[in-house]
Amino acid sequence: MNCTLDKAMYNPGETALCTVTGIPQDAAQVRLTLLHIERVITSDAQPATGDGVTFRLVLPQTDFTGYLMRVDATGAQGEQLATAFTGLDCSSCWTRFPRYGYVWDFTAGCDAEGKLKQLTRYHLNGLQFYDWQYRHHLPVSPDLSGWTDWSGRAVDGNVLRRYLAKAHALGMASMAYNMIYAANMTYLSDGSGVQPAWRLVKENGADFTCEMDAARGDVGVLQYFNLLDKGWQDYIIARSPHCSPSC
Repeated sequence: MNCTLDKAMYNPGETALCTVTGIPQDAAQVRLTLLHIERVITSDAQPATGDGVTFRLVLPQTDFTGYLMRVDATGAQGEQLATAFTGLDCSSCWTRFPRYGYVWDFTAGCDAEGKLKQLTRYHLNGLQFYDWQYRHHLPVSPDLSGWTDWSGRAVDGNVLRRYLAKAHALGMASMAYNMIYAANMTYLSDGSGVQPAWRLVKENGADFTCEMDAARGDVGVLQYFNLLDKGWQDYIIARSPHCSPSC
């Protein structure tokens, strides 16, 4: 028997949906009990059905509180047949109890909704979008329908947006990964506006660079920039997307 929630995290007072599947065939009743540190907060019961049972649970108004959800299937005489557990986080801000994960597959045909539904089983409430960007110094592609990243991997814009929409619906904060102190060496010729004067140099005047894949040419080499340089700060912040607020 399994019990699954419809979100990774809930706001205080929100209604949580708990679906119970794999109920024993001879079960007569399914009972859901919400507990906090072994104290029963609320309990509800429904007749057992072979297709599963869904409970609608109005959560307490107490903020930043975790709960244990217990589901019991019992027979006609009240005998215990099966038990399942899951956790529930009732918090108005994900950073209080962060559970952090990431997604990376943005190719056409990717089952974005299915992947995120699986991640709700782990109660992940902070999600990093890894290697989604067009270039390090130009994270957002000029063509939002689709683009190729520095390594030649295709990114489908619609898949990325589906990830975002589903993550927010599941109570997950979304964060855009990007290396804020680096630019692909293509900055020297792509008209982005990045100025060589902003770059970070060693004491002897040599550049700080990183060859990710030099065989790909300038796009495979990173130039590091000075995070304390106001020109670089203004440039990269203006081009960095804000996927969602922190809370």
